[in-house]
Amino acid sequence: MNEVSANNDSCVVRFETCLYEPRHIIIAAQAFTDDYWVYLDGDPNSAIQVVLKPKKVSVLDLKKIGYEFYNYVLLISRNQR
Repeated sequence: MNEVSANNDSCVVRFETCLYEPRHIIIAAQAFTDDYWVYLDGDPNSAIQVVLKPKKVSVLDLKKIGYEFYNYVLLISRNQR
């Protein structure tokens, strides 16, 4: 199951790789590195977890950032067909 969760200082987005190609997740992660520390973890054959930590403290809604990342992966997946 794909999911977005947030805590006090980071956001976690989980992707099932049977639905999303790992290369699309990596492309999205690279696009977010200007404003966020991006950590990837998991198994490319089952699920990948992405942790986003803002480089600046001014981010108010981390869960919203997680959904923006999720949508960006969807956009990349659609455009890479």
